[in-house]
Amino acid sequence: MTHDELPRLGSPLTLLVWLVCVLFLSALTVADPDLWGHTLYGLRAIDLGVLTERADPFSYTVPGGRWINHEWASEYEFGVAWRLLGGFGLILWRNALVTGVLLFVLAANRRAGAGLATATLLLVIGAECLSDFVVFVRPQVTTFFCFAAYLFILQKWWQQTGSASGSRGESPARWLYAIPLIMAAWVNHHGGFLAGIGVLAIYSIGALIRAFADSSTIPAARQMTVVSLLTLAATFVNPYGWNLHAMLWEHLWTTQLVREWRPVWSVGPSPVLAVPFGIAAFTFVFSRRRSLIDFVVLLVIGWQAVSHLRHVALLCIAVMVLLPGQVEDALQRLFPLLRQRWSGLENLWKQRAGVAAVSVFLIGLQVQTSLDLWKHGVAPWQIAVENRSYVPGMPTRALTVMQQLDVNGNLVTDYGWGQFAIWHLFPESRVAFDGRYRTVYPAEIEQKLIDFHKAGDELPQVCPLIDDFPTEIALLPVRAGTTRYLDTRADWVSVYRDDQAALFLRDLPDFASQIRQVSQLGADLQLDPGVPRWTVFPGLPKGGTRVAFE
Repeated sequence: MTHDELPRLGSPLTLLVWLVCVLFLSALTVADPDLWGHTLYGLRAIDLGVLTERADPFSYTVPGGRWINHEWASEYEFGVAWRLLGGFGLILWRNALVTGVLLFVLAANRRAGAGLATATLLLVIGAECLSDFVVFVRPQVTTFFCFAAYLFILQKWWQQTGSASGSRGESPARWLYAIPLIMAAWVNHHGGFLAGIGVLAIYSIGALIRAFADSSTIPAARQMTVVSLLTLAATFVNPYGWNLHAMLWEHLWTTQLVREWRPVWSVGPSPVLAVPFGIAAFTFVFSRRRSLIDFVVLLVIGWQAVSHLRHVALLCIAVMVLLPGQVEDALQRLFPLLRQRWSGLENLWKQRAGVAAVSVFLIGLQVQTSLDLWKHGVAPWQIAVENRSYVPGMPTRALTVMQQLDVNGNLVTDYGWGQFAIWHLFPESRVAFDGRYRTVYPAEIEQKLIDFHKAGDELPQVCPLIDDFPTEIALLPVRAGTTRYLDTRADWVSVYRDDQAALFLRDLPDFASQIRQVSQLGADLQLDPGVPRWTVFPGLPKGGTRVAFE
């Protein structure tokens, strides 16, 4: 980043659009299914006086198993933020990183000489796309920030070192040495550091090819080689060494249960997520400022985005950081008359009106949602927890029943509910499987989980996940096949269900009093219908919600 890029990052109207987009992305927060775990693990690390736990204490299927936590630094920060400021501290953590991402976008627009129209297009559409990913507080946000930093630095270095004069070490080139330093932090915050390695590899290969074609860029290629080796070395600055890389490699190249790891076409995403693909195609068709290295980077990221829904966010960031110059050129070529009519001081009122319209649109979207949450007692500076749906809702009502019936033991629950259960029920109860996935659970346990989900269709007499392990309690989505399966098992008793979740107890002597209590009533427990749809993280206050026996 050069000295003249920071003081003046854009016109006042561009800065206003930027600020509105920051507020748009920061004003609403919904609890991700893993937020309970991320925060708890950080709190435990602080209390235990360690950076991260190495052995799993939460599961009964792999008790004491090896835990390779690729997000330990983020979780430690979550613990600190929660202890200092509660949910507001977690929101501030997310908002700081999101603001950083958009600062790189703003600086990229300034560097490219992009005007108000280009900045508004990229910022607004980028904010709309990213909102689906940053509405949650999650370690993945650190990847968004570090990825934006990598793209900004690498593109600047590439542009600067493209000639003999630029290869003599002008000051901006020294920013390249920030790459391994960023990696040393990134590798401990989130496994998405692999995306940074991938982008760096593209620029490294490009630098070598360019050096063969133009000998004046050989010094730049040498510099990139040194930085790449330092960056690779930085990935081993973690508590697990090579084991972290092996775990992530296995995680990346095998079929995932998580929706975000599925191909875009298979999950029916929001249409706004297709916009980054459209902008990239638009610029490479209509802009004369084409860059082969940008094309290759976006092609690789686009392939990953098509293959895995979660990588659409990275494509969106890449488009916003890499393409301001190309978008500016394409707009000038296609709409010269429109640009003329909207530029200049004499048309300043039109620009102000356009920015006002965009601002009202974005703010209106958030105000509508925020007011709905506020009606349920969730303020904009709090983290909202949904109580009714299966995804992303949490079974707060069913866990309330467990607490009031004093039911504890080995619990099998839905993949997305596991860490919610850990937060509220540990250490009295332990889980069969949860969202930490392959950081803890081996492939054979995962297969048992998959077989359990299939049991609703096959109705086997024996199911390994609940029969090969001492499983005592089941908390499941009410419409899931697993619920239908347990309804057919004589050794499992349904004690509660609502429109979201069903609670089963194995017919054991330890649960005899609870089962007898429910059977004497002649019906499942029924929750007070006054339970709101939304509540505040962590979602289950002491004392729970009143349960009625009908």
